[in-house]
Amino acid sequence: MNIQITLNEEARTFEVEPHETLLHLLRGDGLVSVHYGSDTGETGAAAVLVDGHLVNADAMLAAQADGHEVITV
Repeated sequence: MNIQITLNEEARTFEVEPHETLLHLLRGDGLVSVHYGSDTGETGAAAVLVDGHLVNADAMLAAQADGHEVITV
């Protein structure tokens, strides 16, 4: 499936699998500052801002970011 997000102030389109996490998408795009912490997001290592709200990219599906602004921290 295709999703569209604004990533670090740049409009982008990505092809993602339904089970793919936002962390996997970001790391695959070369954003290595976002780190895997856990499957539950309890460590905060994969913290990003989605529409200005702090979320854990390792616990959020990439498809949930469709149409939103994502800022890596």
